[in-house]
Amino acid sequence: LVFYDGKYKTANTTFLIGIMDLVLNNYTRELHPGFNQFEIVVTNGWGNGLRNVYATLFINGQEIVQTPSIDLNPWEQGVLKAIINIEQDPGTYDATLQLYFEGETKEVPIQLTVLAPAEPLPPQQIEKELQIAKVFTFIPAIVSAVIILIVISIYLLKKKRKAGSEI
Repeated sequence: LVFYDGKYKTANTTFLIGIMDLVLNNYTRELHPGFNQFEIVVTNGWGNGLRNVYATLFINGQEIVQTPSIDLNPWEQGVLKAIINIEQDPGTYDATLQLYFEGETKEVPIQLTVLAPAEPLPPQQIEKELQIAKVFTFIPAIVSAVIILIVISIYLLKKKRKAGSEI
């Protein structure tokens, strides 16, 4: 209820009340041994922008990667991305995401699963797939050659007819 100019008015609206905070929404939970894209989805939980937002990933207390920094507008969601090299054996690991924003730090415990590496294809399967690839490469080459021969034949026929009509 609002009173102004001698009148009462009723106003009903929703508004956000926030504090300077960076909320972790999601992150890459499963990784393969070797190089992986690692993404962290965060939301600015404050009505003002947050500058210099970045994160550091720790597995078993060892720093794995630090993301490049981004800026977030009020209430905006953003994605922190980095390429990481996983050298851990397959399994589930307790990890920590350290979130940095506006000179503040927030530590969030997470779990990561390192998946078993994919089984290499047996040599027979590799040879079979190479043969299929060769066939699919050879067919377009033959079709292209036939089209070129047809175009050349038509050109030569027209040229011959034109030369014959000039005599």
